[in-house]
Amino acid sequence: MMEEFDRKTDGGKKVTIDLIMLSSFNRAGGGRETWAYNFLPRLLQEKAEVSLYIYGLKNNDEADHSSAFCSYFADSSRRRLSVKIFNAAKSRLPRVFLMVGCLLRSPPRANGVADELRISLGVGSVIELAMILLFRNFRTQRRVLWLRGIYLHEKAPRIPFFLEALARKIEISILSKAHVILANGDDIAEHYRALGLEVTVIKNGVDLARWQMPPPTLKAPIKVAFVGRLSKVKGIEEFFRSIELVRARDEASNFEFHIVGDGEYASRAVELAKLGHLKYHGAKPNDEIAEFLRNIDVCVALTFSSSTLGGGGTSNALMEQMAAGKIIIAWDNPHFRQLVEEDIAYLVGQGRCDELADTLVRICGERDVALAKALGGVEVIKRYSFQAQVDRFADIILAEH
Repeated sequence: MMEEFDRKTDGGKKVTIDLIMLSSFNRAGGGRETWAYNFLPRLLQEKAEVSLYIYGLKNNDEADHSSAFCSYFADSSRRRLSVKIFNAAKSRLPRVFLMVGCLLRSPPRANGVADELRISLGVGSVIELAMILLFRNFRTQRRVLWLRGIYLHEKAPRIPFFLEALARKIEISILSKAHVILANGDDIAEHYRALGLEVTVIKNGVDLARWQMPPPTLKAPIKVAFVGRLSKVKGIEEFFRSIELVRARDEASNFEFHIVGDGEYASRAVELAKLGHLKYHGAKPNDEIAEFLRNIDVCVALTFSSSTLGGGGTSNALMEQMAAGKIIIAWDNPHFRQLVEEDIAYLVGQGRCDELADTLVRICGERDVALAKALGGVEVIKRYSFQAQVDRFADIILAEH
């Protein structure tokens, strides 16, 4: 049973948010988890009228992260917080079905008193909104979906081409039932607007003070890092290839390559680390990334973006790396153009491993230019903060409608 808590607030209309996110809320999980650990504690601290019920799902053999997650909330906020992370049974069924089953066995709380503004907030994709629609207590509230990707782009390799049109129709049909759709990037918003949906953008935020650090030294060997999920769409194959291209050049001794993350290509990273081609650090919780970046000069941002691929909003990792003053090399695509231009980053043709290798060598010969770009990135990222994110969410969602 979920814990009951004191509903008295400092004034204003009481607001209750039921948040559904298909996540175990592991701090090292990725962009959504980074958002949850930073945005939600600030929301409760800033908005005393808000109470938050959170529903998630962990694998059967995974640790329970609910206590760690709750520790990020101020003591004064915890009486307005309840976290329920269900334990998924071992099964070959998709995780969404397992979470629906858990919600059926442990039904959502009853609706509150009449003077409350009640909101059902799905964070992620159409899947979270579908779960909201399945349960009357969620469905009868104000339905808000905060998109953090383009679902069919992410699942494209698994969907037979002859079912793509049907899948798209089903997705749009479900999304149209949201009262408000938010997106964490212009690329996501533009995709769904083209399909006839109204979408409001609230871009990701970054804790500027936490990521402040001395500028890169660019002393040999220059340390180059890939931080993120080790998957094809994130460009890890191209990073591996670029490392080999640099190693074949006379300037190879000027570079040292690092990888932080986990995923389907982790075994390949381990193999290359054993050969001495790179240093593989495995997955790190976001709390440890700032310290790791202190010793890094250059970060690569290689997520792919096209009409049928990508669409991940503004990148948490890129924003943090910019705030840390790192030199950025990124694919020249709409995904990254949301944050960077050529005056603050090195933009290379998407998928062009040769250009990526050439750019690394170029940095060796124009260190002052590279450091100036990094400093410009710090100035640009000052526009983005979690405080601004909370304020915009409050203006759009918490106001009475």
